[in-house]
Amino acid sequence: MLNKERQITIILVTHNVIEAEKVLQRVALIDDGVIKIVDEVGKLRKKVSGQIKIEIELNDEEKIADNIFNDSKFNVVFIGNSRCWIYLNDKNELPIAVNYIVDKVGFELINDFRLLTPTLEDVYIYMNKEETNETVQ
Repeated sequence: MLNKERQITIILVTHNVIEAEKVLQRVALIDDGVIKIVDEVGKLRKKVSGQIKIEIELNDEEKIADNIFNDSKFNVVFIGNSRCWIYLNDKNELPIAVNYIVDKVGFELINDFRLLTPTLEDVYIYMNKEETNETVQ
């Protein structure tokens, strides 16, 4: 680590969150040119450590496009025509969410289904959501 050995700070600007999580010790999350938070990767991830993220990819793009999750109580983020993430704040919601997905979508249309731990991208989304909620109230 150059920064510890030679007391050098290296600044890496990237949109690649996976890259940042692997190589950086401290991260600054920036939104619209404003630094929102600076901290170690692990500490930032702990901010959303209770969350579970479900990533779904369907083999029928129209299913997601038809907004199958409009009537759901889950926090859904669409990341394309055939993919979405569902954020759960409580692990007890997981069986309910899985049953909802299978019932609403149909198991035969699911290409990929993954449970994921929070990433820096989730921290960024969470922080922006919290900021939006604060300004609305």
